[in-house]
Amino acid sequence: MIRPVTSLGELRTPRAPALFILVELLLLSAVPVLGYLGAQSLLDTRAGNFVAQPTPAEPGWLAAVEPSPVTGIVEVLDGKVTGVTIVAQQQESQPGGTVILVWPSMEIEGVQVGEIAPEEVVPAVSRQLGLQIPTVEILDEVRWEMILGSEERVVDNPDPISTEDGVPMLAVGAVSIGSDLAATFIGSRAVNGDPDSVIVRRTIWWEELLRDPPSGDDDLAALMRTIGSADYRVLDLPTTSNGAGEESGARRSIDPALAEQTIVDSVPFPAGSQPGDRSQVRILDRTGGVDLETIARSVARLGFEVIQIGNAPVFDDGPAEVLVPAGVTDARIELLAELFGAATVYENTSAAQAGSAENSASKTVETSRTITLIVSSSAAEMSTS
Repeated sequence: MIRPVTSLGELRTPRAPALFILVELLLLSAVPVLGYLGAQSLLDTRAGNFVAQPTPAEPGWLAAVEPSPVTGIVEVLDGKVTGVTIVAQQQESQPGGTVILVWPSMEIEGVQVGEIAPEEVVPAVSRQLGLQIPTVEILDEVRWEMILGSEERVVDNPDPISTEDGVPMLAVGAVSIGSDLAATFIGSRAVNGDPDSVIVRRTIWWEELLRDPPSGDDDLAALMRTIGSADYRVLDLPTTSNGAGEESGARRSIDPALAEQTIVDSVPFPAGSQPGDRSQVRILDRTGGVDLETIARSVARLGFEVIQIGNAPVFDDGPAEVLVPAGVTDARIELLAELFGAATVYENTSAAQAGSAENSASKTVETSRTITLIVSSSAAEMSTS
């Protein structure tokens, strides 16, 4: 007959403590193994092992648009700023580009560019233009030695240059300029004291350097070779004169409209110097067949900061739309809608007004300040015609 256990004391055999300890040890040893497996599963999930990413030909594909490379070069003579040059490339390492010369007499918040400290002047110009200038280079007498080495250039000097004591340095006509005179040539006033005469010599000098770029290893020499190896332009930033000044010379003010046009003509994909400088736009193709790069360039030329291109969540034959988040105002939104023949849909409108936006790519927009352009096939044809 099998007798049931009636008390815990009947289970206490000499082997019970050893068995209990063995089980505890096995459980403790399993903890790190389980932890590793759990962490690995999390990493695999975040790495996308379980969710296939869409390709550029599929709905839902998205790609970030990098801003065009822009470099701000601070020209310095004897520790004083004599000008700022903005170099805009098409893309990283792509040949060609634009050189924009900023007047030393241009005022920013009541202070002339030439009166701002070298380390502060490019950020000041960046804010004035609403243009991100991420790379800053100081171009002084020492840097010219690194760029030119023993090389010299013969250029046509439009006006005489003398020392502060009146000793002639460079006469009118053909002059030979090496690293020892480069900063003087582009940064010194003419004998007549005209502060704006330097813009003419800076133009002559930059055109010469791009026509026959330096061969040195310096980063700026390499940048000059990149720009000069294809089509390039040398421009001065549009300003208006404020009239004759005293010893400091004439003061100039930026021409906002013409300056902005110069920027968008020179920088394929501009970015704002700080949030809010330029309205950001995401471009989505709802057809699966438009040239998104061409569309993006057209949008950027309106002055927008294009941050992303991609495909809508579904492909269909719906109309073009410009989806505008609540609180975003920009006079160029209507220009954008007109360019693509698009309906402008503002957030928080009624369902009737929103129309097809309910089923559009608007649901993919996570940043509340980003304008979304949804492109149709007919809209793409309008923008490139």
